[in-house]
Amino acid sequence: MRAAVIAEWLNELLGSPDAETGREYWRAKDLSVLGSLKLPFEHAMAGASGFAPEVLSETIDAKRVSALDQLARDFATSREAILLACWQALLWRVSDRADVVVGAACDGRTDEELVRAVALLEKYLPVGCQMNAQTGFGEVVKQTDQITRENYDWQECFAWDQAASTGGDNSQSRFFPFGFDYRQAWPPYVEGGVTFAARQAYACVDRFNLRLSCVERGDTLNAEFHYDSNLLPRDYVQVLAGQFQALLESALENPDQRIGKLNTLSREERRQVILEFNSTSVEFAAEKRLHKLFEAQAAKTPDRVALVFEDASFTYSQLNACANQLARYLGSRGVGPEVLVGVCMERSIEMIVALLGILKSGGAYVPLDPNYPVERLALILENSRAALVLSQSTLVEGFDASDIKLIRIDREWGAISAESPEDFESGADEQNLAYAIYTSGSTGKPKGVMIAHAAIANRLLWMQSQFPLGANDCLLQKTVFSFDASVWEIFVPLFAGARLVIAAPAGQQDSAYMVRTVIEEQVTTLQLVPTMLGIFVEEKRINECRSLRRMFCGGEVLTSDLQARFFQTFDAQLHNLYGPTEASIDATHWQCSPGSEGRAVPIGRPLANMQVHMLGDDFEPSSIGIPATLHIGGAGLARGYLGMPDMTAERFLPNPFSSLSGARLYNTGDIARHRADGAVEYLGRKDHQVKIRGFRIELGEIESAIAQHPKVKSNVVVAREDVEGDKRLVAYVVPEQSTPRLDEQRLYRLPNGVDIVQMNKNETDLLYKEIFEDLNYLRHDITLADGDCVFDIGANIGLFTLFVNSTCSNTTVYAFEPIPATFEALQTNVALYGLNVKAYECGLSSRAGTAKFTFYPKVSASSGMYADPAQEERVTRAFMVAQDERLGQFADELMEGRFASETHLCQLRTVSEIIKENGVRRIDLLKLDAEKSELDVLSGIEDDDWGKIRQIVIEVLDYAGHPAKICSLLDRHGFVYSLDQDPSFENTGLYHIYAINPQFKDDRDTQKQSHPGLSRQGLSAGDLHKYLREILPDYMVPSAFVILGSLPLLPNGKLDRRALPAPDSVRPELSCQYVKPRNVIEEQVAAIWADVLGVERVGIHDNFFELGGHSLLATQVISRMRETFNIEVPLRSLFESPTVSGLSMASLQQLADAMEGEEVDQILAELDDMTELDAQ
Repeated sequence: MRAAVIAEWLNELLGSPDAETGREYWRAKDLSVLGSLKLPFEHAMAGASGFAPEVLSETIDAKRVSALDQLARDFATSREAILLACWQALLWRVSDRADVVVGAACDGRTDEELVRAVALLEKYLPVGCQMNAQTGFGEVVKQTDQITRENYDWQECFAWDQAASTGGDNSQSRFFPFGFDYRQAWPPYVEGGVTFAARQAYACVDRFNLRLSCVERGDTLNAEFHYDSNLLPRDYVQVLAGQFQALLESALENPDQRIGKLNTLSREERRQVILEFNSTSVEFAAEKRLHKLFEAQAAKTPDRVALVFEDASFTYSQLNACANQLARYLGSRGVGPEVLVGVCMERSIEMIVALLGILKSGGAYVPLDPNYPVERLALILENSRAALVLSQSTLVEGFDASDIKLIRIDREWGAISAESPEDFESGADEQNLAYAIYTSGSTGKPKGVMIAHAAIANRLLWMQSQFPLGANDCLLQKTVFSFDASVWEIFVPLFAGARLVIAAPAGQQDSAYMVRTVIEEQVTTLQLVPTMLGIFVEEKRINECRSLRRMFCGGEVLTSDLQARFFQTFDAQLHNLYGPTEASIDATHWQCSPGSEGRAVPIGRPLANMQVHMLGDDFEPSSIGIPATLHIGGAGLARGYLGMPDMTAERFLPNPFSSLSGARLYNTGDIARHRADGAVEYLGRKDHQVKIRGFRIELGEIESAIAQHPKVKSNVVVAREDVEGDKRLVAYVVPEQSTPRLDEQRLYRLPNGVDIVQMNKNETDLLYKEIFEDLNYLRHDITLADGDCVFDIGANIGLFTLFVNSTCSNTTVYAFEPIPATFEALQTNVALYGLNVKAYECGLSSRAGTAKFTFYPKVSASSGMYADPAQEERVTRAFMVAQDERLGQFADELMEGRFASETHLCQLRTVSEIIKENGVRRIDLLKLDAEKSELDVLSGIEDDDWGKIRQIVIEVLDYAGHPAKICSLLDRHGFVYSLDQDPSFENTGLYHIYAINPQFKDDRDTQKQSHPGLSRQGLSAGDLHKYLREILPDYMVPSAFVILGSLPLLPNGKLDRRALPAPDSVRPELSCQYVKPRNVIEEQVAAIWADVLGVERVGIHDNFFELGGHSLLATQVISRMRETFNIEVPLRSLFESPTVSGLSMASLQQLADAMEGEEVDQILAELDDMTELDAQ
């Protein structure tokens, strides 16, 4: 049968009604996974394109083939099904996917006529198994066998167009990335006395990434691993081949085993990952005490400059002498081996002297970051039981001198300098502690990591041996000394005779400052976390940093993109370091190279005398490419956690791979895998520890701190990266339900960011403008001050009540609203913010009793006792035209149904009754908006009570002579008043009367209102941010807080982290109300903040850090401001004045410094009148 005829027949079959069942069979197959199936280390080779198949062969010996046949008989299946099941299990293991789909070959010769046809009929059909670690191998065989048989029955009906959506890119999904076929040996062919036999056959009928072909060779099998060499390196395919052999052997020996327990580690690979990859033994100098290594260098180069800080410098001999004097001073006060000494200092020469002095005295230093909250410093001091604390006079706040022996180095230097400058012998040895650095703790408290001299010396000596520094080198010390990366920055150059430049306090946060320092000081070696490196390479003067020869990165993942940007910018080395504090800074190292883009940057191989092992849950080594938990062993391991023996035992485990007595392995909790070349790739965390901008953070510690807030019911903290490159902490908090339970969608956000319940959006917007923006109630010398008592009569939903409380603190408001629905909104809004407001569901009048009120649901502010729909409509029409004349032509349409009404019987009371009932001694402001009931209300004030009223503001309609009558009444009671009409009320008949009682001696400070803003009762982002900053370091305070009614849960009751919503871009609820920018500079600064922080708008009093800002975003803000204003704004300006208002003023000051006085005066005078175009 010819190929063309066969093709025509198959096409007819595909379209025939008889094949519908087969088509339905294939449509039920979900092939969407194909586009995402990948192997470890799979990536497009640089410069490669197209499909480049190669093959690597292994032999499955006769003994295993015999066992394979016996197992096939036991399972009542074929040899092919067992091999395919093993292949499926291996691909599941290395790809870490539960839904592996393999394209298994079918010959396509289902009819006898096709058996001898010369045509390409073979095709690959999907065999997908659902697997997890608990799935038995026999179950995989059963699934594989069943699916293969069903596929065979319907193979003629398969076409890619018939299959379910393959997902992803079409070109990538019209083939099976993983393939399998089994080929029987071709029988010899005899013709004319000559025997023909196939020595080797090769067929490639479809594209693949990796395909296993099992070919019979007598009583053995050839396992041919066909791979696309443009995607997979040959050394990894070789590893996979060995892993397949190991898994096959494991399955044959124990076919009832769960696939998660099947062994993939051959004896050769086991030797490789345990021994060969960890062959790191190096002999360093016998001396391993840090201070002695420094002393040796000081003796060699006494007159060379050791330290530079701002305008000061120290030679090696000066530094050594000062440290010796401090050591003796400390020794006389009981410091010696194993004695811990706290150091609370800003980065400075004194700090370096303090560290060396403590080490020389035999003690160990405990860094106390002066920027930490007092509570955290107290926890560290309590846990460490530090004998004393070295500090500076400016940094002693928070230390209770009665509990702590405090040495202020600057104040006591006179006594210290009286000591001998000669080297001091303390008797400490290399196994004594050098320092204890505190890291974030999952239990809610920081934990102190104890590092001995020998452990840290191994790390420092390794670095000097691999990347020797010398007299011509200069290193910038910019890491905060409470982080262990500072240790090598300080000591390696001092061991080598290099020059150490000490960055200004907070200088590590300012990329422009660091670039400037590198240029001016000719820095040759620098260490940056990758996030900061990304900002650093974008600085304007970066191309002038020609002195840089080495850049070290660590603390978080170094991306291949950033690696490429580095090499495009610098002609220098780039090194990637990895390690926890428990391993003396670093455990592995990788030297990056140009041209390796597209591949993940590994964390490298172990340092000298260190070992790394990827271990599974059974504490057995993991195969190359298979993720497992990274464990560290060797000379650099910490002694353990200070005062935490149980946690030490939990994380520092006996090392089964070492012959040394007492050897241990530290369980990092990191997930990683070996590459075929022995380098390690970091993949993530096993628990909820994260790295943010290089800071190691236990999310549990933050969650524990939030849980201590009395208004928090539950919470969870996660690290999110919703914007590429900006990983941040987000806290999801469920408050205790002490406030009204509201559907957040019912709330309406006012322009100042305050959420309220309202009746009608248009009406609310008009009232907001009148009260908050136009300040209609604070005209004609009417004022508000902290501590005022206010009567809000005709409170409606409470906007004026909210205004009073957002403007002044410690106020008392009496609010009155008779309509039930409106009063409910008022009561809810008051409760939302926990205000000191006494709300009355009543109207006020000349006498107590009841009265009928007309309620307009769509115009609630026009409701009242004397409602007249026709009159209200005339007023409303006039108001609309006053706003915009064009609205007049749409008035009929807009008015339709607007004054539909309800009638309510409401309670009436009098002002004097309320005064008497509450013992009110004064009313600082009586605000009255009672819809034609104003005279009734005022008539209910007894003569004796008029003298208690300081100010009155009344909105009144020119109706029945009311304005004149009210003015007459005010005049009779001695008030000075003004009658005014806002332009927006033109032709409406509405006026405001502003009245002041001149008998009051106004001793209030009305010029200095506190502007406290409004915070939702219970919890707000601003409240939580302030609360946590009192407990946690700034880097551990979440950037965003999301208030939820409940945390999302999975059916099993566990937290559903994937369902946690991303924070929105709406301005969060802060401790201050939104105030819009007042001039062009504030507008531009606010716009920069909004763009960098990803929020819709920023008010001039908003705190940068409460909005979600952090140190690296701060550098972006300052960089943008430098470009916008063409001035040098110091980064510290943002930390010192973290509001738009404050930073704008700092910018003006910078401008002023560069200008003549008259120019400044002119700018300030014209600033408020400038348009944005003028400013540009």
